[in-house]
Amino acid sequence: MVFDKPIIIEKLNEESGKWIKYISLHAHVNKHIQKEEFKAGATKNKRTLKFEVRYCSPLKNIEENTQIYRIIYKNKKYNITDTDDFEERHQNFKMFGVSY
Repeated sequence: MVFDKPIIIEKLNEESGKWIKYISLHAHVNKHIQKEEFKAGATKNKRTLKFEVRYCSPLKNIEENTQIYRIIYKNKKYNITDTDDFEERHQNFKMFGVSY
């Protein structure tokens, strides 16, 4: 597996409400799900991508509270909906992000 796509993970500063850079990584990115959502007569495509990276210690914080982190990939923002540290081996770490 090749980790060749640069991503940035940002963290929400809860006091100021601003997003700040948390960590830069290289990921293997794969499309997970794409669905259309209909609201108020408009169609919006939501895309879920799987971002797989090599494990590093700052990722533990993301696993514990995904709500204050987001992924920036190709200048698009993705809310982190789920994570996976397979069998807690701390080798590869998967994050699932939904575009908004």
